Amino acid sequence: MSYIADISLISGEQLYAFAVMTYLDEVSAGGHEKFLIDPAGMLWREATDGMDIIGAEDAAENLRGLRDRFAPEPAFEQAGRIKQIEEGGLTFEKEDEAFRGCAGSIEAKLTEYIKANAEAFEYEGDIEVM
Repeated sequence: MSYIADISLISGEQLYAFAVMTYLDEVSAGGHEKFLIDPAGMLWREATDGMDIIGAEDAAENLRGLRDRFAPEPAFEQAGRIKQIEEGGLTFEKEDEAFRGCAGSIEAKLTEYIKANAEAFEYEGDIEVM
């Protein structure tokens, strides 16, 4: 699975920060449905864990509640998530509303987390531009 190979190149702190940032961007741009139907939705688990780690417990709980509406959980593959949403007639207004109430807090906590773990975000070396 290329996903596992790709994430092995970054630290755990980077993965959680990336997942939370991606979640914030996607949900801000179109709600939880957009997040879940886009390829980024495969990061729902990492985003949930990341929000716990940065201290955004309300946001993490909101995502856990969303997860519980899927059986057994949101599919990793995009097509599977889309099928689950369509077949289940799922909508996410409640989760979107809760997100709007805590989005600013998530951003602030993520910034604090990155500053507190700055060494995990340092990079030494050359970057190959293709």
